[in-house]
Amino acid sequence: MGRVQDIRIESYDDAVGQLKGKNERRLCHNTRLVQLQRIRDASEVPVCVRFHATDIVAYYRDGMVMLDSGGYRTVTTKRRINRCLPVGYSLYQERKVWKLHREGNRERTTSVRPYEDLMTLHGVPSVLPELDLHV
Repeated sequence: MGRVQDIRIESYDDAVGQLKGKNERRLCHNTRLVQLQRIRDASEVPVCVRFHATDIVAYYRDGMVMLDSGGYRTVTTKRRINRCLPVGYSLYQERKVWKLHREGNRERTTSVRPYEDLMTLHGVPSVLPELDLHV
C-alpha cells in the first residue's frame, strides 16, 4: 500500500490481518500499523495506526477504539483517522472545530459530538485467538 485511499481498517481484527504476522507495517507516507509490545501486566495490547510519532488510532481486542490527534489537528491527521474509524463513524471539521459523527442506530438517529483527544469508541470485539506476545 502506498496511498491513503488504500487504507481501510475498522477493527482490531482488520488491523491484525493487515499486519500479516509482522509487528509493524507501512500503510502510506509517514503512516505505519504497529503492534505494541506487552508492558508488564497489561492485559490489553493494542494495534495502533501511527502517523509520524503519534498513535492516532488504537484498536483493542474488546472492540474499543481510542483516537488521538496528538494535538495536530491537521487535514492529513483527520484524513488518516477517518480511514481507520469503525463502520458508522466519521470525523469532520466545522468552523475550525473537529466533530465526530455517528450514523443512525435502530431509531435512525444520528449523533454528533465534539472530538477530544483520547476519546474512545466502541467497535466490534475481536474473534481472533489471543496473540502470544513476548514481554
